[in-house]
Amino acid sequence: MKLISTHTHADFDGIASMIAAQKIHTDAHLLLPSHVSPDVQQYLALNRDAFSYYEEKDVNSDDIHTIILVDVNDVGRCSKVLQNASPTEVIVYDHHPQKTMVTGVQEQTGATVTILAEVIFEEEIALTEWERTLFALGLYSDTGSFTYGSTTIRDISVLHKLFEDGISLSVIQTYHGAVLNADQQQLLTELMQMAQTKHLHGINIAVSCMSSSTYVQNLGLIVENWLSLSTADVTIAIVEMNRAVFLVSRSQSERFNVQTLMESFDGGGHPSAAAATVKKTDRSSIFETVLHSLANYIDDAVTAKTFMSTPVKTVSSQMNMADVKATAIRFGHSGFPVVDDGQLVGMISVRDAHRATNHGFGHAPVKVYD
Repeated sequence: MKLISTHTHADFDGIASMIAAQKIHTDAHLLLPSHVSPDVQQYLALNRDAFSYYEEKDVNSDDIHTIILVDVNDVGRCSKVLQNASPTEVIVYDHHPQKTMVTGVQEQTGATVTILAEVIFEEEIALTEWERTLFALGLYSDTGSFTYGSTTIRDISVLHKLFEDGISLSVIQTYHGAVLNADQQQLLTELMQMAQTKHLHGINIAVSCMSSSTYVQNLGLIVENWLSLSTADVTIAIVEMNRAVFLVSRSQSERFNVQTLMESFDGGGHPSAAAATVKKTDRSSIFETVLHSLANYIDDAVTAKTFMSTPVKTVSSQMNMADVKATAIRFGHSGFPVVDDGQLVGMISVRDAHRATNHGFGHAPVKVYD
């Protein structure tokens, strides 16, 4: 048996990529993950007849000879029936590149469905409007409506092709960018009220830890709303409910990769959106671990020193423009700070020096121009 599947708690990119992979591997069957995200669950409830698939209870691990993973490269994040299998071949299509010795395509794109759709377009495989719309949903959800830093021109090009061939915008509107219900709004309020904000290396990181007596769906959507409403660059929610601790994080800073943070809790995702689920661990200890490790996930800032020359070469306001031009040619600079008595009094550019000398004002002092 050849099976196509994705990670548990599957999102729209995972489901769309499964459908796309089957268009390429027509002899493979779909294995629906044991858990899917709430919005995907709602979608599947109305579209179960649109495609055929197996559930975990329908499959025997011993019958599996080939596994095709999409939107994930670790079978440990998939259904138990796949984890217990001993396949002769594993094929991976994923947009979280890892150095793994497997067949398939692992490339840096905003969504996995982009990689598969490109193959479909190249091979001129026909798509229905339902399939095109599902692919578009995968793109919209995994790129944050094409606002995440991981979004590439390839993602946009694929959407353009899908849109050109025909998609249902009403379906996209229904399942993407949903409005929070009352329970979600209450949880959002509590997260914001209980948040601790850390300012580390120029980045504001808000972390909130709480418990909920009831299970509130779509924590990812709640945390996205929190990020948009706050002044933080990164929001991290640690919520205990249903005897598990759910970690969800969003980042709008390219310097803070929430994917690597969530991977430390055996989770995953993208640099700007990631999650993890931890069982049999106290939320308070997770909270402390997160707080004390935040600095480890911050990339160094690009500062002026990275691009500027050092030591700094300066000129005085009394230096004439011809000398400024000659100094610029000698050191290869495009401009100089103007310093008198140890105080910065202005800036002079090489362009100004060239203009002055070309017009016969090479004798004029810098102070006339800066």
